[in-house]
Amino acid sequence: MKVICKTVLFGLGVGLWGIGMVPALAGTNLVEPNVYAYAANAGWVNAAGDTTNGMVVGENYCSGFIYGANFGWVDMGDGSPVNGVNYSNANGVDFGVNVETDGRLRGFAYGANIGWINFEEMGNPRVNLISGVLSGHAYSANMGWISLKHGEGFVQTDSLEPGPDSDGDTIPDAWELTGTDDLAVLTKTGDVDGDGADDFSEYLGGTDPFDSDSVLSITQIVLDQVGSNADITWNSVTGRLYRVELNEALAGAAFADSTQGDFTPDSGLSTTATVPMLDPDKIAFRVKAIRPLAP
Repeated sequence: MKVICKTVLFGLGVGLWGIGMVPALAGTNLVEPNVYAYAANAGWVNAAGDTTNGMVVGENYCSGFIYGANFGWVDMGDGSPVNGVNYSNANGVDFGVNVETDGRLRGFAYGANIGWINFEEMGNPRVNLISGVLSGHAYSANMGWISLKHGEGFVQTDSLEPGPDSDGDTIPDAWELTGTDDLAVLTKTGDVDGDGADDFSEYLGGTDPFDSDSVLSITQIVLDQVGSNADITWNSVTGRLYRVELNEALAGAAFADSTQGDFTPDSGLSTTATVPMLDPDKIAFRVKAIRPLAP
């Protein structure tokens, strides 16, 4: 039996075989008509605002405004955190709602008529990284709980905006600045940690560009006794989905989707998926890392 392991980094719509530019923030990336949250004490809240200044859900943070007829505009953040990565929420200037790698929404929004709205652990507000649907609750001391998903009303995004790319290297500033305060350190074709994956591929894969041990790779393949299925294990991170592809013809044939859909990462540092095979005598596997809700 001949089994070949092969790993390729890939971003949904943006991959190693067709690199596009990272888009700028838009007026809102919410999906009409799914733009309504609900506050028991204040009624419906339009998270799309006037669509020009509505809420934008990003990979690292939110921005824009939501609107309630009974309390006015609420600022979700200005889209310009001081450190370029996320809002500190340490003062009345650098505030807003951050998006964590697993989709949790944490931080503070502000309404001139109602004060601070807290996105915190008790209400557990979050965005589903597959469906884009927001759920959970945010809390206002002056208005009570705001439900992001209430009955048939809910808020949904169709993308997570990467945010600004000031140096035009296709890597968003927020991701570059997570490990350094200098945008010149990471580049599209550079490989700072020398692990064979360029910096742009590390972004697509969600791996650490400063750690040579942090790289997407298949670590184990275990076949069942009859050779009809294979358990594929690879290094994984929170904040990425994964797709397993296989090639049962080899000799230059194209890889095909394993038809198992996109896998969410297991807890820990690796993920294992069971993939059916037609020909156990010769097969090649590869794993693609996919940015959730990539625009």
